[in-house]
Amino acid sequence: MSTKCFLIVASSIALIFSTSALAQNGAAPAAAPAAAPAPRPQVQSALVNLTLEYNALDTMLHSIGSMRINSQDRIKAMNAYMQQKNLLDGFQTYSATVTNPPAGTSFNQGYQVALANEKMAGTPQPTTQTLDQLTSDVAATTTLAQESWNAQNKLFQQVSVMSAYLQSKNELVGYQQWAPAYAAQQRSSQTAK
Repeated sequence: MSTKCFLIVASSIALIFSTSALAQNGAAPAAAPAAAPAPRPQVQSALVNLTLEYNALDTMLHSIGSMRINSQDRIKAMNAYMQQKNLLDGFQTYSATVTNPPAGTSFNQGYQVALANEKMAGTPQPTTQTLDQLTSDVAATTTLAQESWNAQNKLFQQVSVMSAYLQSKNELVGYQQWAPAYAAQQRSSQTAK
């Protein structure tokens, strides 16, 4: 549950309990506290920009999660195919000679794309009026997203090296034809559990 949803639910529950307790005591509920004053324009602009950054990083984290699962599944399938074709020993030798695997997209490139997409979605409503808290959240999420992105890039490199090896053995097309049946078998064994 996101922090925003949690805060909404928590404040709603607190309001229900306080209204219920007052009604049981015969007292009228107190007036709601006055809303906090709107932040100055410069602060509001900073909050909006930080919210854009946070949303872009959050989107990246969600995307990385599904990409990581897909890469791990592909690596597992390629290993199974190479084992079935007795190519694993050759792959170990081949992969040891690869000194420059493809780098993939850098974190900054991915972040700029995610940020541009967030900007196209419109101006977000900041979830907090506390600049320090949002700055801290963005910093922590940046660290997590960058670590996750780098881990995914390592998986991408592994898939690329495995694909290049299979291509060098004229087995890439064979793997591509074999993989859908393997994936279906894996899904069915997962559902049976």
